[in-house]
Amino acid sequence: MKTLRLTLTTCGCLTAAITNAAIVLTEVDFATDTIELTNIGDTNFSGTRLDWCVPFSYGSLQLGGFTFTPGESRTYTIGFNLDAASGDDLWIYLDRGPSFGNESEVTTGVVWGSNQAGSGRVNAVVAESDAWDVATDFVPTGSIGAGQTIQLAPGSPPASTSPSWIIADANLGSYAPEIELSLSIKPGPGANQVTVLWPTSTPDTAVPESTPALTTNGWTPLAGNPSTNGSNLELVLPAVGAGFFRLAN
Repeated sequence: MKTLRLTLTTCGCLTAAITNAAIVLTEVDFATDTIELTNIGDTNFSGTRLDWCVPFSYGSLQLGGFTFTPGESRTYTIGFNLDAASGDDLWIYLDRGPSFGNESEVTTGVVWGSNQAGSGRVNAVVAESDAWDVATDFVPTGSIGAGQTIQLAPGSPPASTSPSWIIADANLGSYAPEIELSLSIKPGPGANQVTVLWPTSTPDTAVPESTPALTTNGWTPLAGNPSTNGSNLELVLPAVGAGFFRLAN
């Protein structure tokens, strides 16, 4: 379940944060066979055990009961040689029963490197769990470099689809489950113009949109290429009639 929290700040900026009430895989480090799990919700997340599966190798991450506090990330070393160069899939089982054969117990995971449809557990996971959406989907890892990992993009987008994953410098143990989306408007620079601006640190998944009236659902992405001005991205638009703007994540 996703919730969207909106706040109008004193500077007239619109902020938003998206959270999912779940524990998800948020980073995979192929160099050290280390993974990161994060509670991206705003309440405690508890369980009795966590196990991993890279078809067809298995192991335990945590036994005897555990609780992840909101926003907490933990790292674990997998007893398997995770290889970015070859296609594979990694699944995390929550409160697993007596065998690894029940894919409905898969709570999170990722597929990378090449199309894994028809191999491993991808098809079964897609059929029985919400951990991955499409059997033919995978995170490309051909461009991963030294010191880089695959990571869930900041702000907790759906972890079950490859566009939500990015390649970036290793950042194990510090995933940001929430992001602040800040959008401002100022007059000018010319007559009958306005400038829409937002921080350059805003994830690429957040798209500036406009609509002529809040009573409609006619939100459309803003046309044009923003320019960088210090720590902000700026887009100059004609000031024609009423309009409303937002960052959609």
